[in-house]
Amino acid sequence: MSFQEIEVPIDCVTECSAQGRCDDAVKAWEEILTASPKTKMDLAACRATIKGFGVWDADEIAAMDDTSVRQKALWIACGSVQEEIRTNPSGEVPEIVWLMLGE
Repeated sequence: MSFQEIEVPIDCVTECSAQGRCDDAVKAWEEILTASPKTKMDLAACRATIKGFGVWDADEIAAMDDTSVRQKALWIACGSVQEEIRTNPSGEVPEIVWLMLGE
């Protein structure tokens, strides 16, 4: 299994996990993250994230292009972080967070 942690600003998480459609934000952040070797998302870790989410089957995941894989994994990971922040009893919102990709 593949696993990756990526450090991102909280703006990435809030914009990519906003209520309603956030496709434009996810696309923009995927492009930003992909542009840097330090934050480029590993495709195997992204596929594992999507698989673990349980919405898409193996054939659907295999048929996705690399950009779609990274964007879906980013959306899932940001939603997970947003939920952790929302349920944090301290109410603290960090400026920088770690996205966890993979299983």
